[in-house]
Amino acid sequence: MLKTEGGLHRADRSYVTSENQSSDSNPISLLTERQRSYLRLVLQHRSSKEIAAVTGSSHRAVDKQLLKANNLLKVPTRFEAARLLADHDAG
Repeated sequence: MLKTEGGLHRADRSYVTSENQSSDSNPISLLTERQRSYLRLVLQHRSSKEIAAVTGSSHRAVDKQLLKANNLLKVPTRFEAARLLADHDAG
């Protein structure tokens, strides 16, 4: 049995640490293609409901994926996440 520290197993904690290290070098690479497509639509000033209609998803699924993208990119808003992706795409 693994000993827990702070609610995480030691193995889990090391996994999180290695994931964070790779995300610090290029967090955009951690985004899924779905998150990227949603963020590109955010750049067009589309709402979650509009994005859902275009992509065939629910607006709640859109919100959830955009929140995950915010967390991966460590930004507070979907617009900042979209801007980071646009900057990355531009080179």
